[in-house]
Amino acid sequence: MVHTSLLFLIAFGAGGIKSCVNVMGAQQYHPKYHQTQINKFFNFFFACISIGALIGGVTTPLLLQAYGFTASFSFPLILFAIGTAVFICGGVTDRFVKREPQGSAVLQVVMVLLCSVRHCSVNANKESKGGNFKDNFIEDAKAMFRLLPLFSLIIPFAMATNCYTTTFITQAYKMDRDVFGWEVPAAMMPNVDPIGVFTTSILSDKIIFPMLRRRGLMPSVLGRFCIGTCFGIISLVIALILEYIIKSNPLFTVSVLWQVPMVWFMAMGGFYVISTSYEAAFIYSPESLKAVASACNLCYFAIASVLSAVLFSILSPLLPNFEYSHPTKSSHEDSHYEFFYMVLIGLCVVAAIGSLCLAPYFKRVTARNEALLSANEEMDEEGREHPKVSFTVEDELTPSSSNPSLTHIGKKVAV
Repeated sequence: MVHTSLLFLIAFGAGGIKSCVNVMGAQQYHPKYHQTQINKFFNFFFACISIGALIGGVTTPLLLQAYGFTASFSFPLILFAIGTAVFICGGVTDRFVKREPQGSAVLQVVMVLLCSVRHCSVNANKESKGGNFKDNFIEDAKAMFRLLPLFSLIIPFAMATNCYTTTFITQAYKMDRDVFGWEVPAAMMPNVDPIGVFTTSILSDKIIFPMLRRRGLMPSVLGRFCIGTCFGIISLVIALILEYIIKSNPLFTVSVLWQVPMVWFMAMGGFYVISTSYEAAFIYSPESLKAVASACNLCYFAIASVLSAVLFSILSPLLPNFEYSHPTKSSHEDSHYEFFYMVLIGLCVVAAIGSLCLAPYFKRVTARNEALLSANEEMDEEGREHPKVSFTVEDELTPSSSNPSLTHIGKKVAV
């Protein structure tokens, strides 16, 4: 019971951190005038997550093996303390742009959903229509709801990434893991992912994206979804081919290094899909619901994990457990992990095509949400009570003694 309770605490903590930290970071910029900087922020935000995963994935097992559980758990605890101290110091010294608390938007959105089902209409919840919610909040909620179909496109790719902790590791156990005299632990192979993500983020942010922007060819959100999903498809195809090669050869003869390109392509896909989903949830959601939109985006990753587990359970007769120390014919030659990869490939193909088909819908969503943002800014200027923060339009940054990261050259606009 204690162990299960701690797992729930981890889930609650992860949900709170992931849905709020990225939003707080992006709120240091104006969502309309600083979209390039926001894109860079989310690129490096996702890269930093991957670096943390790499450090934790390598250091924690080594500490466990050398010094035991106390040292292994103390390492992330110390890093959590450092991170918390940075946030506290930044808040106390007024180094961050911070929004004033505005109540529980999550509960309000849930109430809007329930009331909308009861009335068979979202607009019926407006005070002007006899409802219980402010008209502007209903418009904000509608703007966020319009993003939900876009978030659903990440589900197939997110299902594919769950292979890191399941089928990819099983496949690695069946391969020759001797690399220059060192037997690579099968669970270490997914650590190629953060290296791939970090490399892709640097190349994309410093070379590829600037070049595309100069030529007016920067792919849209859905375009990046499609590109990332295609990288995921390539990864799954490699996994499928490797599965056939492993089955057609004696156990432990195919080099585990063949998994490197498989994991690398999945990492590239993750950069384009996951970081872009964070960006879309922030830029195209209304100001009052950015954290809620980020949380909804993360919920789709949770949905993907559940669906992946369901799919694995359905195909479990074809996916026998492989015991490295006691391999059997049924767990090797009679297994059919290739069918699992085929299903995931099919789902990712549907998602890639869906990304292209939803392009007209996304253009309408973008236009409506930008119009809503402009209307809210006009209402702010007319005196609506709303926390205002000054940003500037230009991209250039100059140092400032009070806040060097937020002092820009150019015309200021209020949010």
